[in-house]
Amino acid sequence: MGASMDSVSECPAGNKGRALCDKIRKTIEKLQQLPPAKRPKPLQILDCKPKKKRGGRWLRRMKQRYEITSERKRKRANRMYFGRPEE
Repeated sequence: MGASMDSVSECPAGNKGRALCDKIRKTIEKLQQLPPAKRPKPLQILDCKPKKKRGGRWLRRMKQRYEITSERKRKRANRMYFGRPEE
């Protein structure tokens, strides 16, 4: 390809053909090289916040089940602790 380019063009010394050949060799060498190694991504910093729970029927029922009602408040107020004097 380089020889036909030199014979047709105005450069009989063959400079353009050699330059094209060198360019093609460099391109082929570059394509044969191994791609750069991929770096592992660092892990994200974890938040220490509790995960937000999504709503729904199940969660509402669980909240109702463990809710402090007036009955439970009375039970807590009337509770006697062992080893503590009454007020």
